[in-house]
Amino acid sequence: ERFLSGQTDALTLDELIEEFELKIDSSDKHWLNSE
Repeated sequence: ERFLSGQTDALTLDELIEEFELKIDSSDKHWLNSE
């Protein structure tokens, strides 16, 4: 929660979600390849 409260000052929630989804997307590709 401390991380989020620190980030929201600089980023909007949409931008946080976008960045998070990009990281998830990369992880998913790695996951799929390993499985």
